Amino acid sequence: MKKTLIIILFLAGCVHAQSTPYYHQIYSATSTDGIIWNVSDVMLLDHASVPGAVYFNNKTHLYYVNAEDPENEKLSVGISEDRGATFTIYDVQINGSNSPYPVDPNAIIDAGQVRLTYLGNFNQGEVTNEIVTASSSDGINFVEDAIIFTREDVFDPDLFYDGSGWVLLLNTGGLTKATASSSTGTFIEDTGFVWSEGSISSTHHIGDSYYTYYAGQGICVAEYLDGNLSILANNIVNFSGMTADPTLAVFAENDYKMFFKTQVEGETTTIPGGCPLLGDDEPCDGAVSDFELLSYIAVWSDGEVDDFDLLKAIENWVNSG
Repeated sequence: MKKTLIIILFLAGCVHAQSTPYYHQIYSATSTDGIIWNVSDVMLLDHASVPGAVYFNNKTHLYYVNAEDPENEKLSVGISEDRGATFTIYDVQINGSNSPYPVDPNAIIDAGQVRLTYLGNFNQGEVTNEIVTASSSDGINFVEDAIIFTREDVFDPDLFYDGSGWVLLLNTGGLTKATASSSTGTFIEDTGFVWSEGSISSTHHIGDSYYTYYAGQGICVAEYLDGNLSILANNIVNFSGMTADPTLAVFAENDYKMFFKTQVEGETTTIPGGCPLLGDDEPCDGAVSDFELLSYIAVWSDGEVDDFDLLKAIENWVNSG
């Protein structure tokens, strides 16, 4: 009975774990009009989530939450000289006191620099969420400029200039809008703005319009005009897995590349078993960690190992404590 209870508890934990960045991948698509997208089946980054792209100094900069080490997630940037086909990965460095755990990066060009806007204090206990903006001349090393918005339930900032003022869209389950006179000013919420069609947006200047890409019915696109959004198309990315968190690199007019998050079933799942101790995984340290056991339970739930193997892995995990 005790072992069954342990299995149930860890299965519940596994469901939560598989929604974390470790289980996500980043893929891409290209377009000439911002509406019709041709999807590539080449995975660009594994254990990567919440991408934010910008084309800066003739290079594609792709910011993302890097969960290659799931117990030490960090903000990284992949810099590409071949239009986002291959990347050299760097750790993002932020100089300032308001970014203890930066996530949800949004990148734009502002005054000839990369402006990175993000949630600066993720997972810091019972504190109000702070949206921070920072700037960089090289796209890797940033200096905090300001906390531009605070609220308990805000994530995934989408900062852009709409031709007349600065706009900040935020994920609050739907989208919340705030505005300011400068990119580093204090943004004031527009309580008259209502959008419940989706969230996690990224807005870009496409032709003469501003297109807001967001996660709704698949990946969708709306036009931002006169302070409001109107849907242009739903499910614009035809992909076999889950699609979310769209972001664009704008190379030139009629030349766009989208990066998006997905979770391809089984893409990151391997059977732990190359180590002498059942449940242990490379580099085979002779113990079963919490995360290794969660991974093993995920494999068991897919039917790739049997109940007795799982029970032995749990026993090894208990003995490793």
